[in-house]
This record gives sequence, C-alpha cells and structure tokens, in this order.
Amino acid sequence: MSIFSKCSRLFASIRYIAHIKPTNVPLRSLSSADIKDEKQQETLYDIVVSGGGMVGAAMACALGHEDVFQDAKILLLEASPQKETYQLPERYSNRVCALSPSTIQLLSSFGAWNDICEMRMNPVRRMQVWESCSDSLITFDKDDMTHNLAYIVENDVTLAAIMKQFDKIKDNVSVKYKAMAKSYELPSPSQNENYQNPWVKIHLEDGTDIQTKLLIGADGFNSLVRQLAKIHVVGWLYKQHAVVATLHLSEVYFLFEAM
Repeated sequence: MSIFSKCSRLFASIRYIAHIKPTNVPLRSLSSADIKDEKQQETLYDIVVSGGGMVGAAMACALGHEDVFQDAKILLLEASPQKETYQLPERYSNRVCALSPSTIQLLSSFGAWNDICEMRMNPVRRMQVWESCSDSLITFDKDDMTHNLAYIVENDVTLAAIMKQFDKIKDNVSVKYKAMAKSYELPSPSQNENYQNPWVKIHLEDGTDIQTKLLIGADGFNSLVRQLAKIHVVGWLYKQHAVVATLHLSEVYFLFEAM
C-alpha cells in the first residue's frame, strides 16, 4: 500500500468519525473553541498534523476543505522554513512518485490535481516487470486502455500543488514552519468518569508547547508519533542497488514497458 493510499484511508476514517454524534458525552473541552482563555487558545488545536511533506500536507489540506471541519482549528507542523513561490524547473527531478487513481481522487477533492496537470506529469499506461535469472514476468495494463494505471509526478510538483491550496483555508488551517516536535505527552487517565482530559501535549524544539485532541503522525521514517503509539514495524535489507535516471530521448516514443 502506498503512503498516499494510507493517507486516503485515514482521511476517510477521520471524516466518518466526525459525522458520528455521541449520545452520552459529558466531557468538557471537546473543542478548542470551548477554551475561553485567549492566551491558552493560541496553543490549542483540534487537529495537529506532525510533518509537512506530501502526505502530511495532503492530510491537513483535505481536512481543511471538508465542511464538517470548517469550525475546527487545524495546524500543520513543518520542520523546514517556508519556501518561496515554486517555479517549475526546466530539468526533471529524479525524486518522483507514482500516483494511483485513489490518490488522484484525494488530490482532486481539494484542487491540487488540476495544478499538477498544469505543471507536468506523465501517465503510466502499461508496465512489465521481469527478472534476469528466469523467463518469469508480470504485466500490468488496462484491457481497453481508456484509463491510465497511474501518473508519475515529481515530488516537488506534488507538494507545490498541495501547498498552493492552503490559501483557500487560512481561516481554520495554519502552517507552522521551522517547527519540529521534540517529544509528545499523552493525556493521563482521569479518575473522574464525567471528565477526561482529551489533550495531547506537543513539545517543540523551540520551547513552545501546543496541545491537540487529535495528533496525526506524518513525520517520516523515524516517526516519533509511531514510537509514542507503540506501533511496531518490520523491515529488512534487500541488499540490492538501483539506478534512478531521467532519460532525454532524441525522438518521441510511446513507452509502455518499465523494468
């Protein structure tokens, strides 16, 4: 499953939960708007997405464009400084992703896919994979060839198209640049059945503390959020090397096969 597919599924789950109205919730401070102290309100968010890469930015942007979250206070934490307006370079980048139809549907839901198409992308119409030590191969294609398998898009193009959409949701979604989480603190259980503390504390590298009811981890390979949630992962080395390159062809061909 691709990282964007996981993002799509998580987004669908959050949207579904947001539509559920609890029947017996005598809890307090269920929304950042319930806090009357203005100074404290500045550090409280309904949703915090930790990690401003393609997946984290897409999640925050998708949530911000949903009507059910129009009154929610959402924050995206991005460790790098804010970039200048993206200028499409003449040379292609070797850092690319294959965007599946479900990913394109997610990006289309808040307008990013249209901007990607206006910049550049290339469709994958057919793919064949084989190995050198046997005649085994596997082919992926569409029988009628009316739909593409995926689209190859540079990471910078995808991220630039997503970040552009934040201008439309400034009222409820903010981006905090140069913000890296140092540690997280889960709410402690309450002995009072009528009150539960819903806030997760986030301690940033600059000494700032913020709190949220929903923390979404998109903070990369060594995710602190994953470690906090005690989500175990299994991995191993393939002991293989690969070459990634951009080819400049003397003539235009329709390439349907890739190794």
